[in-house]
Amino acid sequence: MAVALLVRPAPHGKYRIIDGHRRFLILKELANERGEELLLVPCRIFHNVTEADVDAIRFEVQDNVEAWDPATREAFFTRYQRLAGLNSIAEAKGELGDRSTSRDEAHEWSSLPEAIRRLCDDANLARTYRQAIGRIVRNSQRSGYAPAEVVALIKKIMDEIQRGVITQAR
Repeated sequence: MAVALLVRPAPHGKYRIIDGHRRFLILKELANERGEELLLVPCRIFHNVTEADVDAIRFEVQDNVEAWDPATREAFFTRYQRLAGLNSIAEAKGELGDRSTSRDEAHEWSSLPEAIRRLCDDANLARTYRQAIGRIVRNSQRSGYAPAEVVALIKKIMDEIQRGVITQAR
């Protein structure tokens, strides 16, 4: 079998399958047909995962094989957003690398003030920082800050990123 089952520890020294249920059942059935006992099955073990982690793993793995229907996908992102404490479904999609967000993200990025886009481009910021800065800019604009105040705030944040004061974006 080329693809390992994805499992997590369960009580009493057993494991619970995260992904690969059908492969496991087929292997079991083949072993029974041959009169053999199923002893070893290749597995990747995930320790200390929450249910949200399990859903995310399943989503990522299964999405690579076959896309979810739109209603199921949106329901998952809504749940993931809530469980992860994110501000929006777009954030959840971005965190999981949902391909459908790239167009929206490009539109959001192009709607930011040129001075801020230039600052981020010059600093060669990672995608997560760009997304966080985009959220800060939009929230600041909604709160009524003047464009110059927003640019000054972003300059300060960028300075702290470059100095290592800020080490990750959420």
